[in-house]
Amino acid sequence: RRQYNTSAAMNKIVAAISLDRVALAAVTLASTLTIGEAYTRTSLVDADSAKEARYPPLSSIITEAHVRELEENDLVVIHNVLSATTLKHVRENIEKL
Repeated sequence: RRQYNTSAAMNKIVAAISLDRVALAAVTLASTLTIGEAYTRTSLVDADSAKEARYPPLSSIITEAHVRELEENDLVVIHNVLSATTLKHVRENIEKL
């Protein structure tokens, strides 16, 4: 009959398990659980329609003249893209910096 030294066996197991492997397993498990939870809580019924979710077409904002100016000068100013309120808030925040 053979006897095993359990503490020596445990030491071998602990030595084989590195902190990197434990961290990798923990991150993988946490990521999988998070994605799984998001999947189970999300319903396609909640999603916006494609028409509601789309951005306004850039062609109404950026013209051929803008593209030419950018190509020629490496800089273009596009007027009336931001509202006056947005500009006001941006300027206030820049002044704070």
